[in-house]
Amino acid sequence: PASTFKIPNTLIALETGVATGPDFTLPWDSTAPREPGFWASSWSRDHSLRSAMSNSVYWYYQELARRIGAERMQRYLDRFDYGNRSLGGGIDRFWLHGDLRISPDRQVAFLRRMYFGELGVAERSTAILKDLLVLEETAGYRLSGKTGTADVTPTRELAWLVGYVERDARLWFFALNMEGEEVWERWGPPTERLELVRKILRHLEVLPASRRTPPAPGTARGSTRGASSEATGTRAEGIRMSEPTPPAVGTIGWVDLTVPDAESLQAFYAQVVGWAPQ
Repeated sequence: PASTFKIPNTLIALETGVATGPDFTLPWDSTAPREPGFWASSWSRDHSLRSAMSNSVYWYYQELARRIGAERMQRYLDRFDYGNRSLGGGIDRFWLHGDLRISPDRQVAFLRRMYFGELGVAERSTAILKDLLVLEETAGYRLSGKTGTADVTPTRELAWLVGYVERDARLWFFALNMEGEEVWERWGPPTERLELVRKILRHLEVLPASRRTPPAPGTARGSTRGASSEATGTRAEGIRMSEPTPPAVGTIGWVDLTVPDAESLQAFYAQVVGWAPQ
């Protein structure tokens, strides 16, 4: 899951009392050894839970995990039914360089349970997390999510953006997953993945058509905020939208996957992800 694990990690820290709220601050230790690989300059300072989420601060969440401890962390992974529930690789690195694995489908299922309060945690913890996850908010919709990137092998990378959209009393969940060579070079910057998700969601009419260029991530609420930069991160797993309500037992149901203009759809995906039909 890479840095998308900051979502459950935040909940667990709040539930165990390791973090007291969005302003819970940890001091930066400039003498501590740095992790090899990418290191954002914004990480090298004191951080609160809010700023650590928006900047995807690796060391901050490592420290939260150490304070939570393996026993409590495992208990919550089991309760959340999160991925393969593995802590292999160490309490402060199992989600990035360790054995924890999760699929796009499981990411969506976890987000859905979190959103609807089905994880067995306090409403306050869920409310704080939802506030921290907001990436973009306008008068018409709210887009929330978290990015994540990691090395799979020395030449193969993984990139995520998972989240949900609230618009006109409707709700959609999604998980964008990319894996392959040169993923970091093309999609490493979180702003690139965020713009790709925007394009796809507009194409699906989840987001309204763009009428202006959105402000850069990190600006005040009311525009865009919180797209993070993290360590590394093409097989595109694509957008996983929330499924329609299943038909009642005894009735016939279907999902129409046909499109009115296949050629324009091919051109769209060729433009946004470089995909070419065979």
